[in-house]
Amino acid sequence: MTAEEFAIAQRKLGWSDEKLAAELQVSPKVVRGWSDGTLRIPKHDAQSIAWEAAAAERRAALESAGLRECEWVKAWEAEPLPKRTQDIEAHFKRLETHIAQCSTCQERERFVRDRFPAMPEFPRTPLMSGFATWDRFLQRFPEWTHPVFNGAGIITALVAIRILFVLQRQRSWAMLVALGVGAALGAMGGLTYSALRPYIAAGGARKLLAYLLVLATYLTLPAAFGAYGDTIGFSVTGTIVVLSVACLVVILWLLGRRKTT
Repeated sequence: MTAEEFAIAQRKLGWSDEKLAAELQVSPKVVRGWSDGTLRIPKHDAQSIAWEAAAAERRAALESAGLRECEWVKAWEAEPLPKRTQDIEAHFKRLETHIAQCSTCQERERFVRDRFPAMPEFPRTPLMSGFATWDRFLQRFPEWTHPVFNGAGIITALVAIRILFVLQRQRSWAMLVALGVGAALGAMGGLTYSALRPYIAAGGARKLLAYLLVLATYLTLPAAFGAYGDTIGFSVTGTIVVLSVACLVVILWLLGRRKTT
């Protein structure tokens, strides 16, 4: 964002340097630096300014046109923005779902669409962007596979950390094998979660049992490969424990399927 683009956006917002600084949690001196071009505007701040300015411009046009406001959207806007990335995504998905079914919102959207270009990209932190990219990847697959991918990713990351700090002296091929094994074990843990979802949804003692089994899966699977020691290798005792947990999960899964059919 150039200094000229920044000035235009600030005029659309109608905010002083002090208010803009407070909104973006920077000092007024920084905002003045953006305005005169002596300081570069960070990408995330530029996205936030552009998005807020575009939203303000559209709100002003809607108000001038006298179109009726949607009470549901007003209540939604009054809600505090969630802190967790996943909750933020769900927060905005609720809005999208409502707009698709609300005639008032659709009329306002048509008015805006006929007079303005598409909204700028919604500002996201790098972490939010990463979660959004991962979520788009997951949407390509059936819902039951999502815990599988999540489990594989989490355990692979943990194994990678272990490799960096504990297994540095092992051969490189062993490290690659460890990453592959970690991904497979994490996927199996995620599969356990998917298999026990009916019990989790049931709540109460069944939910607690299901979560304990998921936790047991994640804790015992590495034991089959001796991953809790200083080296990685096959463990008979660990394998027996894993198979015991797996058998219990399969039995519960079959019982759950019988009740739903």
